[in-house]
Order: sequence, then C-alpha cells, then structure tokens
Amino acid sequence: MEWNKMPYTSFDNYILRTPLMPVGFFSKLMAESSVDNEKLKLQFENPVVKEAVFLASPVLYREIVKWTEGKIKEDKEAEKIKLSFLKYLTRMASRPTPFGLFAGCGLGSFSDENNIRNTDYTRNKRHTRLDMNFVGALNQLFTSDANIREQLRYYPNTSLYFIGDQIRYVECLYKNGNRIHHLVEIETSDYIRDCVEKARQGISKGVLIEQLISDEITKEEATDFIDELIDNQLLVSEMELSVSGEEFIGQTLKILKKLKGVDTLVDLLEETAVKIAELDRTMGNDPEVYTELIETLRRFEIPFDEKYIFQTDMILNADRNVLAPETTLPLQKAIVFLNKITPKNDNPQLQKFTEKFRQRYEDREVPLALVLDNELGIGYPVNNYKGGMNSLLNNINLPGVGRQRPKEVRWAAIDSILYRKMQEARENKSEVIRMTDEDVKGLEASWDDLPDTFSVTTEMINGSEQQQFVIRSVGGSGAANLMGRFCLGDAGIDQHARKIIRAEEQLNPDKLVSEIIHLPENRVGNVLMRPDFRQFEIPYLGASAKPTENQLLINDLLVSVKSGKIVLRSRKHNKEILPRLTNAHNYSYNALPVYHFLCDLQTQGKRGGLYFNWGVHRDECDFLPRVEYDGIILSKAKWKITAKEMEEINTIDTVSGLPEIKKWREKRQIPDHVVLVEGDNKLLLNLENITSFRMLVSAVAKRNVFELEEFLCGDETIVSGKGSDHFANEFIFSFFKTMPK
Repeated sequence: MEWNKMPYTSFDNYILRTPLMPVGFFSKLMAESSVDNEKLKLQFENPVVKEAVFLASPVLYREIVKWTEGKIKEDKEAEKIKLSFLKYLTRMASRPTPFGLFAGCGLGSFSDENNIRNTDYTRNKRHTRLDMNFVGALNQLFTSDANIREQLRYYPNTSLYFIGDQIRYVECLYKNGNRIHHLVEIETSDYIRDCVEKARQGISKGVLIEQLISDEITKEEATDFIDELIDNQLLVSEMELSVSGEEFIGQTLKILKKLKGVDTLVDLLEETAVKIAELDRTMGNDPEVYTELIETLRRFEIPFDEKYIFQTDMILNADRNVLAPETTLPLQKAIVFLNKITPKNDNPQLQKFTEKFRQRYEDREVPLALVLDNELGIGYPVNNYKGGMNSLLNNINLPGVGRQRPKEVRWAAIDSILYRKMQEARENKSEVIRMTDEDVKGLEASWDDLPDTFSVTTEMINGSEQQQFVIRSVGGSGAANLMGRFCLGDAGIDQHARKIIRAEEQLNPDKLVSEIIHLPENRVGNVLMRPDFRQFEIPYLGASAKPTENQLLINDLLVSVKSGKIVLRSRKHNKEILPRLTNAHNYSYNALPVYHFLCDLQTQGKRGGLYFNWGVHRDECDFLPRVEYDGIILSKAKWKITAKEMEEINTIDTVSGLPEIKKWREKRQIPDHVVLVEGDNKLLLNLENITSFRMLVSAVAKRNVFELEEFLCGDETIVSGKGSDHFANEFIFSFFKTMPK
C-alpha cells in the first residue's frame, strides 16, 4: 500500500488538548428550551469558573458579579452580560484550543491500548507568569532607573549595521504602552565604531567612559556621549527583553542581584514570584487573591491595564493518556491522500526576492542587512516599502483605480473532481462527499517539498464502527511550533519538543539550525516565550541568553542565490544557516523586513501544509457538504448565512419563536448543534435553545455574511473523565523524516 512508503515516522509522544469542562456540561446548560438565569448564575459559584473568567476578562468578571447580585437593573445590559458569560461557559466545554484555564494540553504516549482518562479538572496543573505587556512596562522602569543604568552591561543594538559612513538600526519606542519600531540612520565616527566594537562582549557604562577619556575628552563629555548612545539605543542593556530561555522574573532577578542599591526592587520582585507560585498550587483561586497581588504590583509605581497582568496556561493532569500505535494508521493514509491533492505553492514573496536578487546582485554574496534595507537594498517583501511615497499623490484619482476588478478563477484538477462529486451529492440528496484513491489515480505524492518535521492536528470522534479522525491541519515549518510556549510550564512537553528539535538538527548536520529571537510587540511575547531550545540563536531586537559565540548577529549574516535557492551563511562559522521560529506566531502581519524574511526562509521550497481546499467552490456555494476519505473527515459540512437571511428571524427572543427557527433550519438542512466560525474563533451553538440562538444573533449583528459548521463531537468521546464525563479533544501527532540509509 502506498501509505507504507511515506518517508516519515511518528514520534513516540503526542499532545492532547481538551477544554476544562466535559461536553456534557454544555448539554446540561442547554437541556431546556432556554437557559434559566438562576441556573446560569449557579455556574458562577464554581471557584474554577470564577477564576477562569477573571483571568480572561477582569472587567466582565466584575459585571457578572453585579449581575448575579441583582445590581444590573437594565434588561438590555443584563442580557448582554448573560450572553457574554454563556459564551465563556460554552467555550469552556467545547473548544480544545488552549486558552487560560478554559482549555489546556498534556503529553500522551503510544502504548498497547487506547485509554485516555482526564482527572478531575480541579487537579489539572497550571503555569502563570506576568503578561508581557506588564513585563514591558516593568522593564522600562528598571532600565530608566539612574542607579541601575549605571551598573548594567551594554551591548550593540542587534539590528545595527554599517553602510559606509552611516550606521542604521531599528529603535524601539513605546506609544500608549505599545512597542513600535522605526529605522534610524546616523553618521558614524571613530568613537562610535570603537564603542560598538568594545561592547561586543558586553561592557559597563563606567568602563566605556573611562576608555573614552583623553587629553581632548573630559569625563563629563565622555559621560554625555555614552548616555547619548544608550538613550538612542545604539547600545542596549543586558536587561533587554527576551522571548527565549528563563522567564522575565528569573532573568531580571539574576541581573538585579549583582547590582548595588536595588534591594527594595529585588524584594518586591521576589515577593511577586512567590505569590505567583502560590497561585499555581491551586485551581480555583479566589479572584481576591489576584487583587492582593495587583496591589503588590502597584508598589512598582508604573501604569498598567488590569486586563494584561497575568498569562496562565493549563496543563492536563490526566490519570491515563495512551493510544495504541495502530490508531494512527488511517491518519497516515490520509496524509498520503492530502499530499496528492495539495498543489505546489512556493512562497511568492521568496520567489520575487530571488528574482530581484539575481537581477541586482547576480552570483554575489551580500550582507543580509544591506539586501533587506528598503532604501539601499531590495527590501522584504519586495516592492512593499512605502517610505518614499509622496503624500501629495494620495488624493489624485487615477483612471480605473478603486474600481472592482473581475475575479480571477483558477480551475485545478481537484476542482473538477469536487464539482462532479457535488453534483452527485445533490442528485442523491447526500450531505457527504466520499473521496477515493480512484479519484486521484493520476496524481502523485511528493515528499521532497515537506519540512523535516511536521504535525497533524486532528479531532477524534466516535464513528459508527470505530474512532474517526477529523483532520484540522497538516504541516507547519516544524513539529514543535504548536507546543513551544507550553514547554516552560511542563517538563514532559518540553522534553517532547526537544526530541523534535534534535531530529531536525540530525537531519541537517552540516548546517546551523538557529532560533529566531525577536519581540515585535509586548503582548505577542505571550505566544513567543519559550525555552532556549537550540545551540544557536539569531537575536534581532530581542535578547539572547546564549554566549556571544552562539549568537548569530545580523551583521554576520550573508545571503546569496545559488541554483535558484536562497542561501543564508554565517561569515564567522562559515556554515549555512537554517532559521527556525519554534512557536505559533503569525509573523507576517506588519513585520519588520529582517524578521519577516528569516521566518519565511523556514519554508523555502516547501509546501506550507497538506490540506483539503474547496477552492473556487467555497465562495460560490451556500452549502458545502462534509468531505470524507476512507472514513477520515477532511472537511466538515458548512453553511454560508447572509445578513439578509438572518433579518427574517433575528427578532425572535422568546421560546415561542423556536418553531420558526426550526423551519429555517429544515429549509437549509442545518442540524441543531453547529459552530459559528469567526476566523480562528469558534462558538458552539444549540439552535434548539433560544438563549443560544440569541447568542448567535448577538455575535453576527454587524456581519454581512457568516459561516456555520457542523459539530460532530457527541457526549461520548475517546477522552473520558470522572463518571460519565467525556471531553471534546484535539490531538497533535508529530512526524519526522526518516533518515536516508
């Protein structure tokens, strides 16, 4: 069989993700035709629910408290609070994607049986740290303190590079608490070059000043000069924010404890660490404990938003978490099928870069910083720089600009297959399309354009005869990406991620597989934070805890194009570099050129994933049937609903209107349980419950069109719990390329 030829092997472990509550929790909430207010208020008495809501939104938590105490008098406001609380409770029982205490993850392993039993949710583990938004404000406080500043060691800005008599670098500024960047250019001098060179290994301000003093330069002049370099961020301190290695409190205490006159700050930071550790001993802390901790943090005397103080991840503490290896065999067969139907899709930005590079630099090897300079080089993405645009042209109307262009449709071989299948489904009045190997007989699976490791995210539901997979995604630039931020909170997940990373390094023994260290903005740091996984790191506006010899600085990197391939090389090590970003950051949005380029380079010549895609049919059909291959669900059934369609029924707000909703559902053949899809967010609905329906109306009030998706997870699943409890789930199975013999 062809799937046996798949040159990838599964790792010995997998990641299980489940919500806090079992599916039955949602079923009980929706058992009647509407959700009773008192029944809903009763859920708020659960300490774990209270804490989960508080961590997600302190503002909503306080509003719910008022509502449960009868202090909200306006019906409209009370309804809004009720539906918001119901959304949270629904997510808490239906969506496995980790989020605060609403859902978590845990490590599983392959054994001789399928046996997954979640412990009582109050016994789950948790990991809390300061939110990176608060960390940014705290870091500003420390680095602006005159006493601390005098004692810190300083290094060159990691974005700094020389071009002739000029220095260019990126400066980080804070506007309304947000971290923003802009490019700075200054004229260099022998003094600046000398200071930058002396700071390569780290140097104190005092030593730099002493080395500048001469017959021509007084101590006062030298001090002013070094202060100016620091103020303008040509030199940055050892306390620069990092998203790799030890978390902020630990990193900062190590530095502060070496300094003089900071005992008060050290004591306060240690007190904070102890109180956070105390929180992690319990599921269901009274929110008043957080209030006391917040008062402790106020002693730092910095402004902050209470919404962005704590970042908590939940780690499942399952009683048993094993699967039989043969369970995943159907999954491997589906991977081969998806491989055949997924088109080649080289990154167009990298293709444009390659073409432009060859036109301008031909076969030369050029410093990366120069190539990516938007003014002097070719930038990245190519032709995306708007800095030179003349604002006088903004209001000039050009012929044809702004008019709606005809839609370009590309019809692939798979589109023809799907069109035929959909026609057959309509004729047979079937809501399921079944794909077979015969349908893709002429298509070949290609394995050379897949990454060294990749993950498969899948749901497992109870099929008619056996467990059935619902594939959510296949791919990623590396299999450890989806677990990176959880490794600091769980040793087992950390060990699993490191096995994946070691496999990637073994598959590339002659290259430097290097971690990209960059903090675009503070809050993103909550996703980016992970251990220092790799031997080498590429720091770019983010501190690296690695020794300087293991840091690959931007001014050390050279880029060339050889045989149509972009090659990144370290001048110092004389080796090719493979950049890696081991987390789930959606890096392409508003990214700096260097960061964007390095991250894109991970997938050079690789398909971004293997997937089923409705292609041209998605926008044209108001119903898309479920798609299965050999019992594996590749795509759930979907319904497109327009605002005009909702106008006819969205005024219903009493139980007496349920028959009308049922008529609409029968007309569109929509089941009672569906999921509202809003980008990455999904909300489970029971359309036989009027309160749940009002929740839908509230969520889509300002949308012209929205999508509903079938919900296939019943009250019984492969993941059991206490008594008759069962949980919605996601599994992340990871694969590595088999070493060539």
